Amino acid sequence: MPKTSLRKSFIQLRNELPASQAKIAAINAADNFIKNIKLNKVKTIAFYHPIRGEIDPLPLLDKILAITHTPFSTRIWLFLKGKKLLTPLPKTLSLRKKSIIFSLPTVQSASDPLLFHPWQPGDKLIKNAIYPQLSEAEIQKEHIIPDIILVPLVAFDEHCHRLGYGAGFYDKTIRNIREQGNKGVRAKGIREKGNKKVFLTILSYLIPYSLKPLTPLIIGYAYECQKSPTTLPTDPHDMQLDYIVTDKALYSSH
Repeated sequence: MPKTSLRKSFIQLRNELPASQAKIAAINAADNFIKNIKLNKVKTIAFYHPIRGEIDPLPLLDKILAITHTPFSTRIWLFLKGKKLLTPLPKTLSLRKKSIIFSLPTVQSASDPLLFHPWQPGDKLIKNAIYPQLSEAEIQKEHIIPDIILVPLVAFDEHCHRLGYGAGFYDKTIRNIREQGNKGVRAKGIREKGNKKVFLTILSYLIPYSLKPLTPLIIGYAYECQKSPTTLPTDPHDMQLDYIVTDKALYSSH
């Protein structure tokens, strides 16, 4: 079946998912992500603002905040009290400084790859100048290369091939990042003052290349119903994802 027909069919299938079922699926997908994806060394994660019935990544963001931003002493207190980490914390228990930087993609032009700009829950979103249906971070700080890029999709197969909307933004972005490699740029885009910024810049050049961060993990995020029963048709420019996480399973291309 041609990509155009597949795209239309899977978008319709996704849009027919009842709101209550979609909400539960988003929570289950978040649980599945936390269960299977290691976050101990992750410093930056790129999310997306869902459109056209895409699975909502906000439950995942909430869980990551709860796990990574809650002090160990507070987590022990919650455990002893028999509470879950997502239970609202008492006001007397403050959270430590945020340890993970979140970001959202920005469309520069129809031909350029996406850029990822820092964003935190509560920050204002604005409409993209080229594609108004897309929301992005209002404050355009220096862009970063995330450790994990969460990718929305229209359909996928068991080999982690992805079918998008056809504009090719994520394909261009993934290819660009994989070709360049992540050469110690994780600190870029973090606005530090004075000597600390200078130290981080110098350190990024002093660390041997073999010790520098690897290329980001590209993880598709979807409902299980978006899985194609057959291998999707692909073109030379289509980029295979590292993993795909759904509300029911984890798929790997490795």
